[in-house]
Amino acid sequence: MNPPPFHGFRSVLLTGATGSLGGHLCAELLDSTAMSLQCLVRANSHAHGRERLDQRLALLDDPPRTTAHRLAAVPGDLTSPHFGLAPCDFDALAESIDVIVHSAAEVNLAADYEDLAPANLGAVRNLIALARRRTQLTGRPPGVHHVSTLGTLIAARATGLDETDEHTAASAATAGPLGYPRTKAVAEAELRAAAAAYDIPVTVYRPGVITGHSRTGNTSASDPLTPLLRAAVALGAAPTGDQWAPGERVDIVARALVRLMHRPDAPGRTFHLVSPEPLPLSALFDALRRAGHHFEQVTPDEWWHRVEEQAHDPAVRPMAAMRDIGRHIVSSGDGHRMPRPHSEATWAALAETGLCPTPWDTAFLDRFAAALDLPAPSARAPLEEVPPRRSATTPMGGASAEPAPFRIDGMLSPIRLGHDGLFPDAAGAASACEAAGYGGFWAREQNHNPLLTLTQAAAHTTLPLGTAAVVALARSPMTLAHCAHDLHVLSGGRLTLGIGSQVAANLTYRFSMPADHRLDRLREFIQALRAIWDYWNNGRPLSFTGTHYTHTFNSPFFTPPPSPYGPPPLYLAATGPRMAELAGELADGLIAPPYAPPLLLTDVLLPALERGLTRSGRTRTDVRVVYPPLLVTGRTPAERARSAERTRRIIALFCGTRAYRPVFELYDLGGLSDTLSRISLTADPERWQRMADLIDDFTLGTFATVADDPARVGSQLRARYGGLIDRAILPAPHGPEADLWNPKLLGLDAADPTLNLRP
Repeated sequence: MNPPPFHGFRSVLLTGATGSLGGHLCAELLDSTAMSLQCLVRANSHAHGRERLDQRLALLDDPPRTTAHRLAAVPGDLTSPHFGLAPCDFDALAESIDVIVHSAAEVNLAADYEDLAPANLGAVRNLIALARRRTQLTGRPPGVHHVSTLGTLIAARATGLDETDEHTAASAATAGPLGYPRTKAVAEAELRAAAAAYDIPVTVYRPGVITGHSRTGNTSASDPLTPLLRAAVALGAAPTGDQWAPGERVDIVARALVRLMHRPDAPGRTFHLVSPEPLPLSALFDALRRAGHHFEQVTPDEWWHRVEEQAHDPAVRPMAAMRDIGRHIVSSGDGHRMPRPHSEATWAALAETGLCPTPWDTAFLDRFAAALDLPAPSARAPLEEVPPRRSATTPMGGASAEPAPFRIDGMLSPIRLGHDGLFPDAAGAASACEAAGYGGFWAREQNHNPLLTLTQAAAHTTLPLGTAAVVALARSPMTLAHCAHDLHVLSGGRLTLGIGSQVAANLTYRFSMPADHRLDRLREFIQALRAIWDYWNNGRPLSFTGTHYTHTFNSPFFTPPPSPYGPPPLYLAATGPRMAELAGELADGLIAPPYAPPLLLTDVLLPALERGLTRSGRTRTDVRVVYPPLLVTGRTPAERARSAERTRRIIALFCGTRAYRPVFELYDLGGLSDTLSRISLTADPERWQRMADLIDDFTLGTFATVADDPARVGSQLRARYGGLIDRAILPAPHGPEADLWNPKLLGLDAADPTLNLRP
């Protein structure tokens, strides 16, 4: 039995459509109503937003049967006033929508209230402003359907409630101090206040644990059962006792919400979108046992003790990070146990639409267990086997039985957050790279000047030298032209000058330099460098005039001798499509960022590079692509753990940099990026560790090459990046970790056969 049409309703604004529940809501609204959908999506254009929507819907277990004529994307930001829209566009949106369904949220069970409030409360306040504006323009307020969470009642036992139902009011007291449920409780209160003050019809829906699809068992990364079960499998231990989780399958939650929306008595009501019977954790562990996993039965206190002890384990770390909220699911006493939730009124209303509860049967639990990304029974799966969320397109040159090899170069030291207390030995590192047979030696601008580093190295190696990269916009074209010209001559023509723009905050607050129009500035910077070198080397008049840089004056007093080697090759560091396109147009090579997964190269950087090459009349063979990969490996568990921790901190730093957010959105990690960004701006001395703790093993394995066996580093690099890059830059086999970065230990000849590492 399908619900009746929404009489008088023509259009709904849906938020969170690219998320897990939001995607299912989008499909359900398209299939079971006649309304048109406008979906607010983070995107740089309507076409980009629609592409994101189509990609999300295509990944559903039950994609909608039709989308084209009733689905539209509204590019905007929920947390910005007017969603970042122009006033006329905001008014047009307000006039066009009859219903608002708000399912977007920053769901981070380990984050603090202060970190989540800007997103979860800011969005609600902006939606209230939209509803008020519609009322002003049309005289009719839109219906607001808000997806909250049963977690708003997670601490209600402390207020004297052993049971809760749809009439239980959420408050700061019932939500407790935990960040996510508290923001949702405050959001409910603000919506109720807006309903009373502005006559806005508001309906609240409280799902519990939103878990796997009823037909397939497939679940999402936001399902809290996933880290719990991964930790249990890794520990080989299951907690005893009457442990349960209030939850429902994601497709049933979406179907129930849409059916309840049309009820004339929905405004002012709250519905609990959970199964009448909570899901027993013992039933989940039984399903895992049927799949071949083995568990020791331990008390909840002992189980949490083991979680704390093994928090360094990537499979356990996410559960350790969400321990505060996790103790309400795996609890050892009433102090953490949730009140028993009731949903009888909700299911009575749903029964009138023909939707009845579905039991937690063995067949579903087995499907759910089979769909989880868990290690094989009786064996730990290495991190490198975590599958990517999307597959890369075919590398340039077409498919082949084996990815193409690439050259291995060395760099001064591993990328790390902070320093190890030692000044680098550039001479020794360069000599070690040459002895290993590497093809070049590179230095980056992080906490040392790369040009000075390479000057030290030049006298101790015959390898080609490169900067990856110098922050060009922290300098003037003339000063950098002088340094590069001198180093190129000093090294006998061995310098490749890699340059980059740096993010706005660094330019403004670290370098005290202008940060506007960075792409235009870098374009002019490259053109100015070439004009200056052309003047010095070929005697052509210096007459460069641009919007940001002007170089028209020189005299013999300031002019160096010409370089017998000509100007150095110029590479451009690119993290996004516009910079990559500029590299193809003006540079001799592209330097990909350390956190670049194959998908960033195949879907973003390399296509943009090709567009720039076409504009300049060149082909892919005319440029080189260089990449310094993040690596996690080690000869012992302790060494691997240290390597993983160092890399988590680096990924957290990059992921928390707002300029790099689009990269992480490729893997639906935009919310994580926002959370990390907010934490990074706090004064908490532990903020870098807090950020690292949020990088789970999936994220680590996506943005770094992880090899439990060091001998597999070379083959894994080739499998991930063969055919995409020309050179990979790895840490030099020198210094405190010389043995770890030994090319023979890492099997690097699998990626670069020219190394000839046989005994």
